[in-house]
Amino acid sequence: MAKYTSLLVGLVLCFSTFAGSITYHLSTPKPQDHYFQIEMVLEGFKEKELMVKMPVWAPGSYLVREYAKNVNEVKAKDESGNEVQIRKKDKNTWVVAKGKAKKVTLYYEVYAFELTVRTSFLDATHGFVSPSGVFMYVDGYKDQSGEVLITLHPVFSKITTPLNRESNKNLPKDQYLFSYNNYDHLV
Repeated sequence: MAKYTSLLVGLVLCFSTFAGSITYHLSTPKPQDHYFQIEMVLEGFKEKELMVKMPVWAPGSYLVREYAKNVNEVKAKDESGNEVQIRKKDKNTWVVAKGKAKKVTLYYEVYAFELTVRTSFLDATHGFVSPSGVFMYVDGYKDQSGEVLITLHPVFSKITTPLNRESNKNLPKDQYLFSYNNYDHLV
């Protein structure tokens, strides 16, 4: 019996690693407007609906945060560019009705003009990303690894992050690709 249980656990772990992929693209086209632009690419998820959430927590903090209040204009499109229905379920959850789409890209922006250690800030002099207040996650898939592509605005010259930089990609000189092991690692 123990042999079959081990086999079953191994199969579940094997198939869970083949869940969809999550890639974020963060850009700052107009830093003086204080908005981070985010594209969250969800690919290979089998569910017809996905719940995407903005955390209400920050690492090292014991207070409930209201990060979703800074999220603006959440939209979604499939791989063909068709609009995908998305609705807000509660204060920090959006339901993405992806149907049979293999790839869905969420587009949203985050207002960032509060200079504290647990909030994000952006102006023409510098930007600070508090990841739990910028990057949404797919409910049930926080253990999923992924990548973050950052397009650096010309007024900025440096990115500082503990994430691993992926240097083997042919990217334009203003783009930088980083990887994360799971959502906790990202934030």
